[in-house]
Amino acid sequence: MSDARQLLADAQTAEVKGDKAEAIKLLRKVAEIYRDKQLGTKALKVLRHIRRLEGVDEAAHDEGVMPFETQVFEGPTPARTMPERGPVLADPAVEAWCSFCCRPNSEVGRLVAAPTGTFICAACLKAATAMLLT
Repeated sequence: MSDARQLLADAQTAEVKGDKAEAIKLLRKVAEIYRDKQLGTKALKVLRHIRRLEGVDEAAHDEGVMPFETQVFEGPTPARTMPERGPVLADPAVEAWCSFCCRPNSEVGRLVAAPTGTFICAACLKAATAMLLT
């Protein structure tokens, strides 16, 4: 599963850099890994994200026709709904901003990247931790 996680991190980096073609290529590999491991729901989520990157409107499907992904990846929905990925240290080469204080990484230093494409700096993380622990 670590191969899928690394590919997801690489796809996120490519997407942040604006290289949608590379992100899509990597995400397709992730979907194949999930499909091969019988993780249809995860594969479906990845394929839906690919469709968003490609600019395909999911609401544009003909009524009564299942989307391609649903036809390919049928199976029971797992009870677990939490995403599998967690935070990672953001690539310092990527120009990113803290999603909380809106300052660039050139100003605040290293950032932590979330699976959702958001980032947080050390100062905001410290403030948030203090709020949660009080």
